[in-house]
Amino acid sequence: MKESATEELIINTAKNIFFLKGNYHATTQDIADAAGVNRALIHYYFRSREQLMEAVLKEATSKMNERLYLITQSQVSFKEKIGNLISLIIEGMLETPYLENFVVNEYLRLDLTCTKNPHKELIDSCLSGFLGEVQTEMQKGTIATVSPLHFVINLLALCAYPISMRPLIQHTFGLDDAFYQQFIQEQKNIIFNIIFRDNAEK
Repeated sequence: MKESATEELIINTAKNIFFLKGNYHATTQDIADAAGVNRALIHYYFRSREQLMEAVLKEATSKMNERLYLITQSQVSFKEKIGNLISLIIEGMLETPYLENFVVNEYLRLDLTCTKNPHKELIDSCLSGFLGEVQTEMQKGTIATVSPLHFVINLLALCAYPISMRPLIQHTFGLDDAFYQQFIQEQKNIIFNIIFRDNAEK
C-alpha cells in the first residue's frame, strides 16, 4: 500500500470512528485495529494521537465550512436557499451524525475559540451576507421579524436536534430505523413550512 493511501486510510478510519460511531475516546490501537494496520504506522504518519486528532479536526471544520459556503453563497432565491440549507444540514448530519459534537468536544478540550479558526474571515463573510439576506426578508415580510441571529440558531436547532438526539428519540417513542428515516425526511418540509408559515397563509 502506498504511503499516501495508508495515511488516507488511517484518517478515514478515525473519521468513521469519531463521526459515525461517536467514539471520541478511541485509542490509536482501536483505530489501527479498525483500519487493519499496525499501530506503529499511525505514529509514523502522525507521531501521536494528538496530531491525528488535529488532522481529523481540520478535516471536520473544513467540511462544515464547505457546507456553509456552498449554501450562503449560492445565487438562488431566499426560499430556495433555506430549503437547500435544511436539506444540506439534515443529510450531512445523517451521513456524519457525530461530526459537530466531535468539533465541539475538541474545541473545548483544546480550549479553542472561534477567533482561532483559520477560516474565520471566510465564515464571517458568509454569515454576514446571509444574515443580511435574513434581515431583508424580514423587512419584506417573508419571515417573522426576530433577531437574525435567533433565526439562524433556531433554524439550525430544528434541523440538528432530531438527529443529535436520535437514540433517545427512537427509544422514547419506540421508532424503528425505517420509521425514523421517514420521519427525518418529513421533517425537512415541516421545518420549511414553519419558517414560511405566516407568508403561506396570507
